[in-house]
Amino acid sequence: MLPRSSGKASSSHASLPTPARRLPIKTPAFQEIATSYDGFSQVQRNALEDPIEKEEDEDQDVTSLETPPPSTQPGPWDVDDAEHRKAQWRLAWIITEDDDDDDDDDEEYLDDVGDEDDADAIIEDEDEGEDDQPREPKPSDSDFSQSKAAWKKIWQETRHAGLAREVMAHEINGRLLGSSTAKPKDTDWVAYVMTRILQSSEDCVIEAVAFGNLAIQRRNEPRLAAFLERLWDKSKWMPGIYHQQLVANNGESLTPVQLFQVIEVMRQYLVGTQHPTANAFGATHGIDKDDDLAKSIDSARGSQVVDDDDWEKGYRKYMYSVRYADADKHEEKKKKKKKKKKKKKKMKKAAAQKKPASKKKAAQTKKQTAKGKGNAPVKPSKGKGKARAQTPESDSESDDDEDVGHTIEIPFTTGGIKRVKVLKLKPVAIENTIIFLDKLEERLDTLPAGERNTPLYFPLCEVGYALRCVERLEEHRKHENSNYLMNLMEAVCEVLYKDNELDRLFRIEQCVIYLIWDVEQAEISEIGWTKLAEGYTGNGGGFSHYTSGRSNYSAQRVLEIYWDYAKEVAMYGSPLRANLEADLRADDEAIDKKRKQLEEARAKEKEAREKLEAVYAKSMPPQNQAERNMVEQIDDLELQIEKRHTEALDIVEKNIPVLRETFGFTQNPDYGRALDVLQSLVESLESANIADNADSNDKNTDNDNGPADIAKGDTDTVDDSASNDNNEDSDNNMHAWTARRVRSGQFTLPQAVGVVPRVEDRMDLD
Repeated sequence: MLPRSSGKASSSHASLPTPARRLPIKTPAFQEIATSYDGFSQVQRNALEDPIEKEEDEDQDVTSLETPPPSTQPGPWDVDDAEHRKAQWRLAWIITEDDDDDDDDDEEYLDDVGDEDDADAIIEDEDEGEDDQPREPKPSDSDFSQSKAAWKKIWQETRHAGLAREVMAHEINGRLLGSSTAKPKDTDWVAYVMTRILQSSEDCVIEAVAFGNLAIQRRNEPRLAAFLERLWDKSKWMPGIYHQQLVANNGESLTPVQLFQVIEVMRQYLVGTQHPTANAFGATHGIDKDDDLAKSIDSARGSQVVDDDDWEKGYRKYMYSVRYADADKHEEKKKKKKKKKKKKKKMKKAAAQKKPASKKKAAQTKKQTAKGKGNAPVKPSKGKGKARAQTPESDSESDDDEDVGHTIEIPFTTGGIKRVKVLKLKPVAIENTIIFLDKLEERLDTLPAGERNTPLYFPLCEVGYALRCVERLEEHRKHENSNYLMNLMEAVCEVLYKDNELDRLFRIEQCVIYLIWDVEQAEISEIGWTKLAEGYTGNGGGFSHYTSGRSNYSAQRVLEIYWDYAKEVAMYGSPLRANLEADLRADDEAIDKKRKQLEEARAKEKEAREKLEAVYAKSMPPQNQAERNMVEQIDDLELQIEKRHTEALDIVEKNIPVLRETFGFTQNPDYGRALDVLQSLVESLESANIADNADSNDKNTDNDNGPADIAKGDTDTVDDSASNDNNEDSDNNMHAWTARRVRSGQFTLPQAVGVVPRVEDRMDLD
């Protein structure tokens, strides 16, 4: 069942489903439009009017000091909550059960999607007029060919990890280069986070956003529609990423010809602001202002809040910021501002009368004066959404700004307190609109002439982050605290449709495409999804004029216990686990494939080397062949010597534990005598003539008392065998004799200690 309102004004918008059209079905305006293109039968229209959904919310009095009272004159598109809930999707929703249990396992999660056959049966009940049947146009080879086609190939080959790294590396080294949002050294970490974001998303959602038309595919694919409905429902209590597209009621975008027409109207709308930038733009393109056209565009959504004379003075709703303030404080602020301007003028006048002391000072003064002529840079507000960014008041503004329509003040009273609504021109909005229209025109010019009357395969879109997506999308729908570029184009389409300049009404279609389950995903998810959708104004792909990932402060205020719960939902209520396992299997297969290729390459290399050596051997002279054989024999001997050396060292190492136990190394720190013996044995074993020295010494040592007497400490025997301590040859013979006994098993290392004199003693004797 579709969610019902709780009856509270503060949460009424949070229970709204995602409507495909944003028209009230009770107003005469809707009835007039429905007869021409709606496609709804009377039975279906009556079915939407469910008695359960006829709960009327009581009007709430505005008591907040920060918001004005609601208008008593609703515009043609204003809808109350009850009627808005009736404007449901044309595609009947598949999910009918109440989704209160958030600990569903994977099977229940997939069961929520429903049977595709049942969904197809529901769709067949719809009216099958040609105008309402969404068509899937083929993507143009010229429209985003350098990004979309390359990403699709990477997606097919490397899936989530490859696509995430490609997209984020492109953003970090491109749009975000030099900014504080992300730096090139963060590419690995950012790509890892984006990989987890894509792994916890449905593949059908990724493909529709990045490579297709989400509005059309959600109508043709019941499974995708079910996933989007689930995300919409979950987004009421989870931060997420929303997606908006400018499409008709069947999901199709405007054609290039229609967009050229919209561009001309938007340019004419700008010229009337009487701002120097707009005036210069109008003079360059030969465009005259049309106040009546601007009034109809500004009145298309919402009620009229200014006088008719204000449009003649340059008022344009979508180029102005809105601010509410206390009337008394606002007057005090204005007085301070005027005093500041007068003081600054006096200082400039006094500085102009004084002659500069040097040319350097004159140049510096001129530079400072020129620097003050431009507008101050725009600083984003820390409020909700990017649309709250205000243009700071420049000190260089003239005193007659109010006369040319730069500021409009509308006083009102709420709760007995005097308030004022301040409408102020945003020069940055004019500049961004001009850039957007120029880039969109460049994009359309690249399309072949044969595609000028074909709807764009990739509609104009906007991607954003919100702590509560449903409430944020409701603001966008009402053109409140929203994206002025998107709102302006939607209003222009409404006016052109009313004037029969467009054959269909094009509106903003909204949906939620991702739910954030980790705090570090707030910025990265908005950056990644915006880039996947190509929703920036810089390439004419969308309405995002503000860099993504810079207005996501609300994610930092979420409690840690919530994120723990959100991670559980992501693990058991999303395809994260399944995608992780699939990606691991794909990685293993890729590694095995690379390993096989490497082994095959090595085998081919070995075969080629053998063939080359055979050819070289045949062509080698006999003398060189003999030298080659000798070198091989020497290599074999070196290997044998190394092997014998290793075996000798192993024998010594095996006797070390016995030596430690006998002399009690753990208690007695004086290891000198034992280590001297060990060193002597190692040196003797490493000598190449061990066997010869031992054999030559047998004649002198066989008449001695033997190992047993030596082990008992017979010093006479030791003195006889080493009668001349200063004789180096005799010392080496003793080492060799002892080493021979150790290798043959007649001596143990403790017994050998009593035979070989200490190095220090020998040094003293020397």
